[in-house]
Amino acid sequence: MLMKYFNDVLEGKEVKFQIRTKKCYTNSAGENCGPAWVQVTGIPELNEEGGIERLISTASDISHLKFAERLQQARLDEAIEARRQQEK
Repeated sequence: MLMKYFNDVLEGKEVKFQIRTKKCYTNSAGENCGPAWVQVTGIPELNEEGGIERLISTASDISHLKFAERLQQARLDEAIEARRQQEK
């Protein structure tokens, strides 16, 4: 999977991807909230010949966003199930 992004950078393309780590995300209350997630962005700077001069990259911890997405989806699923049970 990562090789695709590596090859894109070698072709001079900007890349952005999210990756789940083996580390656990712990919230500010000290609770384990699932896997940690990182968003990586890579922007190659090209020289006059079109070769890569340098790579500018960032890595941001987005674990709290992924946790919120999972929580929101779980609540939506619960609401749909509750409505389905009422309609029976």
